[in-house]
Amino acid sequence: GKEELKKEFVHIISISEVPDYVPDINRFSSWLRLIRTTAWVRRFIFNCQHDTPRIGELNGDEIEDAQMIWWKIVQHEQFGTEMACVRKSQVVPQSSVIRNLELKIDENDHRYTKLLLLYLHNRNAHQGMETVLNTVRENHWIVRGRSAVRKTFRDCQWCKIQKVKPRSPIMGA
Repeated sequence: GKEELKKEFVHIISISEVPDYVPDINRFSSWLRLIRTTAWVRRFIFNCQHDTPRIGELNGDEIEDAQMIWWKIVQHEQFGTEMACVRKSQVVPQSSVIRNLELKIDENDHRYTKLLLLYLHNRNAHQGMETVLNTVRENHWIVRGRSAVRKTFRDCQWCKIQKVKPRSPIMGA
């Protein structure tokens, strides 16, 4: 006779570090372009899910949301164990570099941090390291921030060219 086929259901849960709607950070060389692209992708998703679409240029809230998403991603990647302790109402380990901080924290070698520092360096017209460091510290705390800013200056081609001093010719006897 006929065999009855039973329907079986399988539940698969996938947990990823980075949400699906966030673009690959390694494809960007500009912090501003990364943030704006993230905001545009989020707007596209919003427009697909709602009847009244958002149109026109991105607004400040959309840009801030995109920045918050990236701050959360960076913090989760770099300080996941500390965040888990906080969520469970446990004490953060004494060895943690973020034990006494309350700001948005970035690790100095994360790609997002490098793009952010380069953006602020260019936006401040290649001014000194203290200017960039103070600007970034208005909203972030970068672990070992001074060395990260110093590396940004070392890698900036424009600053290298401006720093070079012309050689004086050797005079004959």
